[in-house]
Amino acid sequence: YGAGKKEFEDRPNLLRIFLGEADESLPAQEVMEIEANLDDFSPQLYEPLMQRLFEEGALDVTLTPTIMKKGRPATTLGVLCEPDRLEALARRIFRETTTLGVRYSTHRRICLPRRWETVSTAYGPVRIKIGTLDGETTSVMPEYADVQARAEEQDVPAKVVHAAALSAYYAGARSEE
Repeated sequence: YGAGKKEFEDRPNLLRIFLGEADESLPAQEVMEIEANLDDFSPQLYEPLMQRLFEEGALDVTLTPTIMKKGRPATTLGVLCEPDRLEALARRIFRETTTLGVRYSTHRRICLPRRWETVSTAYGPVRIKIGTLDGETTSVMPEYADVQARAEEQDVPAKVVHAAALSAYYAGARSEE
């Protein structure tokens, strides 16, 4: 604590400082978030837009319904990227959409370490993404594209393949990739 000399009527003139050390056990990564509101862009063009943004280096792409001024429905495009991809992705957004402006900000993110394993199911092989925290498995999720492909090949619902992949993982029917 430190006390100043100036007198205030409504509060004391004190300063409190905390000194500590950063916990680096979960290292953060700097990422940029680019956003644009799309109010006159055809929804049929969302999928090709997302594909192009991923090809250009986007880490993640989201589309969120929103309401703009005067009650106009719109979609907010959100793109996460590494800082060196900001300009290229902004240019791609201008080329591929009808927006006249984008906004961007810097964020820090923490990601779990992850690895991939492949499990054998009655419907075919499915990759599983495994996230760990302090050496403990915290997240196990079948890869969406593999689940969809096996479901289409075998003409079964995707939820059936998804459940079979999780069951196979927990039963130990896997091999490291």
